[in-house]
Amino acid sequence: MKKLPPISLILRHKQSAKISRKWLLAILQNAVSEIPYHLDHSSELNVLLTNNKNIRFFNQNFRSIDRSTDVLSFSLLEGSFSEFRGELLGDIIISTEMITVQAKQHRRSFEYEFAHIFIHGILHIFGYDHQNARETKTMKGLERKILTRCKDIIREYPKLK
Repeated sequence: MKKLPPISLILRHKQSAKISRKWLLAILQNAVSEIPYHLDHSSELNVLLTNNKNIRFFNQNFRSIDRSTDVLSFSLLEGSFSEFRGELLGDIIISTEMITVQAKQHRRSFEYEFAHIFIHGILHIFGYDHQNARETKTMKGLERKILTRCKDIIREYPKLK
């Protein structure tokens, strides 16, 4: 794993499912070590865990899309606010309610589906997108690589609470 400056994770729960900050931080550190982006100072990432109703509110107000989604990412590494970001990388909002449904649909564990969606959100923070076939291929390939790297962390979830 490449040497990284310290990354803090601010975790807020606005729903009943409790996710371990330690577990999320382990996934975040593994993900960032695979992303070809140079972090030259300590950083912070905000993560909000919520339900479908609340994520729909954010999706409507910030993207003008009136439906729930699994994850929203608001990066401060690029765009008009990047010069003001300081240590903050951005915000990730995840609907654990949506993750539960998707895990059942994909016949995956909640932990695997959550890790997958969290990694997806992290990649958006670092500028990855899926607006065309080339971007989608790149992003999905990196998701798979990070998920493979994190398989033991995902499996160890109960021990990392």
